[in-house]
Amino acid sequence: QHKLKPLDKDICLYCGKPSFLGFTHEGCKRAGGVDGFLSIFFYNPILKKIWSSVKYRSMKGVAREMFSLIEPSIIFKFQKHRRLVTSSIIEPIPLHKKRIDERGFNQSDFVARFFSEVIKVPIHNSLVRTKPTLPQAQIKEKEKRFSNMRGAFVTTTSLNIESKQCILVDDIVTTGSTVKEAAKVLKKSGATHVFVYAVGHG
Repeated sequence: QHKLKPLDKDICLYCGKPSFLGFTHEGCKRAGGVDGFLSIFFYNPILKKIWSSVKYRSMKGVAREMFSLIEPSIIFKFQKHRRLVTSSIIEPIPLHKKRIDERGFNQSDFVARFFSEVIKVPIHNSLVRTKPTLPQAQIKEKEKRFSNMRGAFVTTTSLNIESKQCILVDDIVTTGSTVKEAAKVLKKSGATHVFVYAVGHG
């Protein structure tokens, strides 16, 4: 518990500078981009070790224990953000079917259920991953990460997200290449805003 480091300030995902509740600065906004970003913890070695156990060894109980240690002030931050974001839905970052078969579950679905309980917003699942991308953790260069994710997502035609404000949920956000690509697809499908929630950032 003492080694986990809650983020002490929220930042704009594009410039990295402080921002109220992580909203993207006006000067940083772009068409099809992310409108805001909130995370719980700094992605330090202990969180990396915990989350590797969750993802690759299916130790969901470890994640539940970690979630129970989150300070009330952090929980309140997400609830405060929710009050400013109306007509919202939660969209977990999907895994490709091949990856789900390997791991047995999608860790972003698991995280999305936690956030859904915290802010009382339904999960939608309109995003589909059509491209079996390499794990982002295996790619060090920023540009190659963006290239790896390009064209990885589509939205299902059966689920309407037009005029919705989407809260996109990922487990760990570093360069933001995954969530930025997913945000672009959601906005092309009619979402008015896309905000990102994550467990860790760093």
